[in-house]
Amino acid sequence: MVGDWAADEGQLRDELPHEPLPPELLPAVMAASERGWFLAPEAPMWCFLPAVWPSAQRAWVPDRSLRVVRVRREGAAETVIPFSAWDFEEQEEFINQVLVSAGVPPRPFGRLWLLRPPQRFRDLSAVVDALDAGVDAEGVPAWCCPELVAWTRTRIRTWFVTTS
Repeated sequence: MVGDWAADEGQLRDELPHEPLPPELLPAVMAASERGWFLAPEAPMWCFLPAVWPSAQRAWVPDRSLRVVRVRREGAAETVIPFSAWDFEEQEEFINQVLVSAGVPPRPFGRLWLLRPPQRFRDLSAVVDALDAGVDAEGVPAWCCPELVAWTRTRIRTWFVTTS
């Protein structure tokens, strides 16, 4: 019979979730996280962290994730739309413009950066929280700029030297 596409026969078992995997759920990232690595923040304010992090405490894996946009409309179910190549390129271009304006070279394409925090911190979120607190307390500009990059580089190096 031709055109019987609705039949259940022939369905392949899919072991992966129906939703695209975000970066934190990629197998390589999950394996690294078990060894004390954390995904670097994507927030524009802290997008430069891998560039100022000590190289021995910084690593990367290929970015095989699929980014999505979640669209919510009143009275309708949430729709998940995968980023198009254009969306992803636009996001990368924006981040690279932020980096260049702060005196940091553009980031290499197609990488998810992983950072190990200094020993005094339980995870990377705690590091970012401490950096945020320092920015507020010391009057450092709270946006990605040369002053924030220099201040952060010094702070990070101090934390690693005092814990080594």
